[in-house]
Amino acid sequence: MAVQDLHTLDVSKPLLRLFEDRDEAPGAILRLTPSRPQITKGSHTILTMGARAKGALVDESGAKPDNGRQIVTKPFVTTKLVYSQRVSDEFLSFMDSEQADFIGGLVNDWLRTSLPADIDTVVAHGVNPATGQVSETLSDYLTKEGSSIAVESTGDTGDDIDADIATAAAQLTAAATNVNGIAIAPTAASALSTVLVGSQKKYPEAGVFGLEGNTLAGRRAASSAEIGEYGGLKAILGDWRYLYLAFAGQATWRVHTAGDPDNTGRDLAGHNEVLIRLEEHFGFRVLNANAFATIGGGSISG
Repeated sequence: MAVQDLHTLDVSKPLLRLFEDRDEAPGAILRLTPSRPQITKGSHTILTMGARAKGALVDESGAKPDNGRQIVTKPFVTTKLVYSQRVSDEFLSFMDSEQADFIGGLVNDWLRTSLPADIDTVVAHGVNPATGQVSETLSDYLTKEGSSIAVESTGDTGDDIDADIATAAAQLTAAATNVNGIAIAPTAASALSTVLVGSQKKYPEAGVFGLEGNTLAGRRAASSAEIGEYGGLKAILGDWRYLYLAFAGQATWRVHTAGDPDNTGRDLAGHNEVLIRLEEHFGFRVLNANAFATIGGGSISG
């Protein structure tokens, strides 16, 4: 059976490998989120809890109070990342094994390379990776006003960024947030490599090429170019348990042989082309506006 039929090639394996080998993923956010639950396509509502519950000390036969913890609903609707590639319709004359090899390589590149980086662009900046424009439909994203504690960047030197990280950490501590991870732009990590305490590097995990390893200042850390791609964002610190990121099933793909499925005004059949497309549905919410602090990352024009 020719692989142009939907689902005749299993695309779940590269996605599963991505999640299993998250320390090797090119994106930062996938490496920091602690879990990736499965959801269905469509509308969802998450119940979130406020500050930790404090137990009431009650004497024998004493009245037992409600501890007053606030429960907040966070509705969201799934979105999706779509990847499309036009090729000559000579592709359809290839042997089935050759078609499978080509599509397998294309799918692997989309899922293992493009998807993690694009998740950073969407979740950190709220930007459509294909257009560079801010989405008007996302409920929130990490740099959106009201979704995190915004710390203004004081400069681009290592000492500036070091001071800004200290400011962000202090504000998160004041908000009773446990910082368990840092997403950092490569240029910011590189700058931190110049910070000294006496004659010793303060951040030996940072080098001239950026982050070296998976920790920074004793916290789990990850870096990608996309973190610093928009608005001068230097870093995101916080408790990554409060970023809900879920995927709706496995990625699906198909080959289109007619029409204008990528809206270019160029008919496939009229130009001897076919289009290979992959879609991955996902959804996310920032569950607590005090759980993250962003350094830099001003507004981006829509």
